[in-house]
Amino acid sequence: MRLIKLLFAALLIFSISLSAKEEQNSSKANLQKQKEEKYPTFTLKDIFGKSYKIKAVKWGLTFPSMKEKAVAVLMFGKHCPPCLKEIPMLVELKKKYKGKFEILALQVQEKMNEKEAKAFYKAHNMNYVMIHGRDFMDFIYYFARKSGWRGMVPYILIFDKEGHIKYSKIGESNKEEIENAIKSILEPKKEAKKSSK
Repeated sequence: MRLIKLLFAALLIFSISLSAKEEQNSSKANLQKQKEEKYPTFTLKDIFGKSYKIKAVKWGLTFPSMKEKAVAVLMFGKHCPPCLKEIPMLVELKKKYKGKFEILALQVQEKMNEKEAKAFYKAHNMNYVMIHGRDFMDFIYYFARKSGWRGMVPYILIFDKEGHIKYSKIGESNKEEIENAIKSILEPKKEAKKSSK
């Protein structure tokens, strides 16, 4: 009888420790899942079908295929006068910092079909990435939640190589502001020297 009690106690201890281990593993899996959900990766396609990966990080966004570049994410609308006014300035900056500065422009107003989007792109002589924002609502919702964006356009965020936000603006930006942000990312040592003088 005593042997049966000892065996029963040992079996009970084993099952408790096994269940605790399973619970611990389940907690680890849940934490990992939460981390993945908290900082997701998005794949956006431009109007020509090229894909761009955007990886969320604690402090902002990173762009795996554009590691050595300053990257702007722009929310704009095809019927927004300040947005249209900014296009030539952005085209000029993209040319000036070719290979060092990229713009991902999401058109978030009324949806355009492929033909309309390409016609808009051509009519405005755009040389940067244009994306149908409404085709990627998961990214839009995440972006809005994390940045505090409430749908006003234009809205621009410029990220450094590590994904930190170096510039943000709701409403029309001017060339000098954007260029200063680009320079602070591409030439951080020069900028630091200037500010220490």
